[in-house]
Amino acid sequence: IPFVRLYTNVVEDINYIDPMCAILITVWAAIYTYRIPFTAVINAAALYKENRINNIVNLSTQIVGGILMTIWLGIPGLLVVMIVSALQRNVWFSFVVNRALIKNAIVKSGIKQAVMTIMIVASFFIGSAVVRSEQMDAFSWICTASIVTAIQFVVCLIVYSLLDIKAFKQIVDVFKKKALSKKI
Repeated sequence: IPFVRLYTNVVEDINYIDPMCAILITVWAAIYTYRIPFTAVINAAALYKENRINNIVNLSTQIVGGILMTIWLGIPGLLVVMIVSALQRNVWFSFVVNRALIKNAIVKSGIKQAVMTIMIVASFFIGSAVVRSEQMDAFSWICTASIVTAIQFVVCLIVYSLLDIKAFKQIVDVFKKKALSKKI
């Protein structure tokens, strides 16, 4: 909150301290960043034609939905449209990458996306359980953010290890090798 106030102290058109806006922006950012690996694969494999229709649908959704929802609900409405658009794009990118390259079951990828979305929502409950006051100084904010980050890391580690134990074991093995190579 101190950092939000610092950056928005001259803006008077909307209250950026509004918890609803903060939650919606965070959800959008988390969902949006989930597509980065898919985007990298699509660009590397030059799967542009496969995404042409999706790009038009996504752009249309953002423009038309964004205008209508902003008129109706203001900034939170625009953020909802951005979340829906990011989800639609993630599902499509997953479909394209799985169909064209990975040949993996789309259901498995969909389950992982659903779990990721549920974890984002759950993270708000975890964070709100730790954060007790909106009035914090910078040091308190850093301490609280560190605690929330540590909790999120442990929760994500447990959930993702349960989802794909084989990949989790491979990651652990890589870290063990790196740790052992540095000791020698």
